[in-house]
Amino acid sequence: MTVLLSRCFLFACLLASPAALAQTYPDRNVTIVVTSAAGALTDVLTRAVAQRLSEMWKQSVIVENRGGAGYSIAAEFVMRAEHDGYTLLASETGFYTTQPHLYSKDKLAYDVERDFVPVAGYGTIPAALLVNPSVPVNSVGDLIALARKKPGDVTEVVPFSGTEWRLG
Repeated sequence: MTVLLSRCFLFACLLASPAALAQTYPDRNVTIVVTSAAGALTDVLTRAVAQRLSEMWKQSVIVENRGGAGYSIAAEFVMRAEHDGYTLLASETGFYTTQPHLYSKDKLAYDVERDFVPVAGYGTIPAALLVNPSVPVNSVGDLIALARKKPGDVTEVVPFSGTEWRLG
């Protein structure tokens, strides 16, 4: 009798599963929170992706900018949102690869490995480290050695296009 009940239960589950599979995502608006200001490259790429997703899903995809505090403002907002897949985070890889190493564990309100799951990449942002040809270095290692040898001579310049390093 127990075997018969088990088989009936399994059969009922099989019959019910197509109904569960028929549920579609998304069935309401999706919000993508961007870690940068409007007009930044991450924002522009995210808006293009959001437009395409909206067309595919036949559902609104809203892009919301919450830049500042080294990704933290956007990340905390998404982390505190309901964990239902309707609030997503769009960020540069630095959020996941660099930021956790720049702050003590107790300084961030979240843990990127515990609180977030990378889902997809949809763009690359090339970066370069440039120095004046008169600087006596041929590699990043040489530049680091020079910076250690002459503390204060390597300075950071932040022009409109990004971050560049130069010898002062």
